[in-house]
Amino acid sequence: VAERILKNWGMDSFIDASEVLKAGNNFQKYLDERYENYKIFKEWPIFIRNEDKQVIQGWIDMLLETEEGYVLIDHKDYPGSNPEERAKLYTPQLSAYKEAVEKSTGKPVIEILIHMPVKGIVLKLQEEENLVGAL
Repeated sequence: VAERILKNWGMDSFIDASEVLKAGNNFQKYLDERYENYKIFKEWPIFIRNEDKQVIQGWIDMLLETEEGYVLIDHKDYPGSNPEERAKLYTPQLSAYKEAVEKSTGKPVIEILIHMPVKGIVLKLQEEENLVGAL
């Protein structure tokens, strides 16, 4: 299945299917070690108007529901250097998604993570300072 997906996206000459499966397994292990008793929602649709009457619409790659609140996860394919700087570019998008999740569920988003499987890293978006730190 992984080989077919890579071929359909024209990525089969850039990355081996076994590496994709390994990245997925590593990420699942990371989630299991970090969070307890969570539910996973994949490709979660959002649509909301913010206080400025702007429409926020999109698909959240992955949303974990924990006892404390939600963990918003965005998968990004970025093979370049300085992934922390690249991740900062997604702050407005992910902040808007956070607002939409909190308004529609009444529960807080406790973390925003950017998963870069090609790099094998997970970065935590620290919204208040607009910083990103590796986990």
